[in-house]
Amino acid sequence: DLLLIDSSLPLDDSVALIQSMKQENPETRSIVITDTTQQRRRVVQAGADYTSSSFDFDTQICVILNQLDRTLLGCTEFSETTSKKDSPGSGS
Repeated sequence: DLLLIDSSLPLDDSVALIQSMKQENPETRSIVITDTTQQRRRVVQAGADYTSSSFDFDTQICVILNQLDRTLLGCTEFSETTSKKDSPGSGS
């Protein structure tokens, strides 16, 4: 499971949500989009697995979704050439 929290959620609510999820399901991964160093520090102390600024979120979410997809598919390795050859316009 993956918990994704945006910085628009008040910080205290984000912290409470992370702590609650970690108690109910410790395997749940949490990603928090933060605006400040103080926010990052608080959510990491609460148990967040990963933080990202909104500036680099688009790039980071692609990496995260790729990892999540590999986990769900049970893959241990990912080949860039495999993913590209099946994409539209790749000539295959």
